[in-house]
Formats: sequence, structure tokens, C-alpha cells
Amino acid sequence: MQADWDQLVNSETFGQEFMSINSDPQYQHLTDGEKLTMARERLANMASQATMSDPLTLGTSVAATLLGDLPLAGALLKGTKGAGGLKGAAKGFVTGAAREAPVEAAQGGAQQYVSNKISNELAGTDVDLMDGVA
Repeated sequence: MQADWDQLVNSETFGQEFMSINSDPQYQHLTDGEKLTMARERLANMASQATMSDPLTLGTSVAATLLGDLPLAGALLKGTKGAGGLKGAAKGFVTGAAREAPVEAAQGGAQQYVSNKISNELAGTDVDLMDGVA
């Protein structure tokens, strides 16, 4: 998570994480800076988990596998059968890659959207949800 400290100050979740660390006796030996860094790392882990488990992320990953990865592998394997050899495999690769490119773009856009949403919710940022979404 790349939120700067000024943004994190506005995050309720970050504040809760810092207070949890600050009040835990096992972390009393840490400086405030180390506690802040630990809270930031915890927040980043929370954001990562939230992003990976978001229904939009999961749905686009499944779609990418079904619409992109599996057909790409099939095209590659089909191209190596028979007399085509490496030339056939190359043709299969080009065909599969052309099919997969739009799927990958959609998946990347969905992941960026979810990342922006999670950043706003957890880190207190004010990122436009469509920022970086092509």
C-alpha cells in the first residue's frame, strides 16, 4: 500500500491498528515510528486480503482462466500436433495471445478498480475509483 502518512492519519482502520499495537505489552519496546510502520504493514496486509477476496477480483480471475488461459494452452497444444511442429505452435501462440489480450486488459482494469476501492476504504485515500482503469 502506497498511502502516505498524511492519508493514513485519516484512516480509522489505521488508527485502530496503531492503538492495538501501542497498547499491546509485547510491543512496548518499539518506538512510535516502528509502531506506525507496523500498523502500516498490517493495513497493507488487510488491503491485500480484501483485494484478493473481493467478488469482482475473483470473478475476473475465473473469467480470465476460462476465456484466456485455457484457450491459449489449447491453441498451443493444437499447434504442436501433426505436421505443424514449432511453426504450428507459433501460430497457436499468436492466435491464443490475440484472444487473451482483451481478457487480460479487463482483468487488470477490474483489479485496479478494486485496489482503488480498498485503498479508499482502509487507508483513507480519496482515489478516483476509475484511476488507472483503462
